[in-house]
Amino acid sequence: MKIHHVKKARKDYPEAGIKKGESYYWWKPRYGGIRRSKTYPSRQELTQSDFLCRVYDIEDELNSIEIDIEGKSREEIEQEIENKIQEIIGEIEDLRDECKEKLDNMPEQLQDTSDAGMLLQERIEALDGWINDLENIDINIEEEEELEKMDEMELQVRIDKILDEISECCYGGS
Repeated sequence: MKIHHVKKARKDYPEAGIKKGESYYWWKPRYGGIRRSKTYPSRQELTQSDFLCRVYDIEDELNSIEIDIEGKSREEIEQEIENKIQEIIGEIEDLRDECKEKLDNMPEQLQDTSDAGMLLQERIEALDGWINDLENIDINIEEEEELEKMDEMELQVRIDKILDEISECCYGGS
C-alpha cells in the first residue's frame, strides 16, 4: 500500500482533524475509502486484518514494557517481569484459541486443503512458537550474593537485556 504525504491540505478534513494548510498523510486500502492522518500511519492503520491488528498491538505492548527497580528486591523485579510476560502470553493464547475455534468450525475437508484452513494452521503454529519463545526467556537477574555486589547501573543493564530479549520475541507467521 502506498502512503502519500501532502505538505499543505487544500481544504479541511474534520473527520481526521486536519485543517487547511496542515501537513497530512493519506492512503487507500484495497477495500474502503481514502484514509487520512496528521501522523504517519501505524501498522495497525495499514492493515484491514483484525488478526494482524491484534498481533501488532501485542508486539507494541512487548516493546513498551518498562520496569521501575527503585526500592525493589530481585524477587519483586523478577515477579513483575514474569507477570507482564504471563499477561501477554494470555493475550496470545486467546488469539490462538480464536484461530483454533475458527479452524474447528470449518468443514473437515477444508481444514487441510483450503487457503483459509492452511492460513489458520500456520497462524496457530506461529502463535504457539511465539508463546514458547516468551516462556523460554531467562528472567533471573542474579543470585542474591551477586545482586548485593551489583550497583544500580549494572542491575538496570541486566534488566534492559531481559527486556530487549522480550521485545525481540515477535510473531513469525503471516
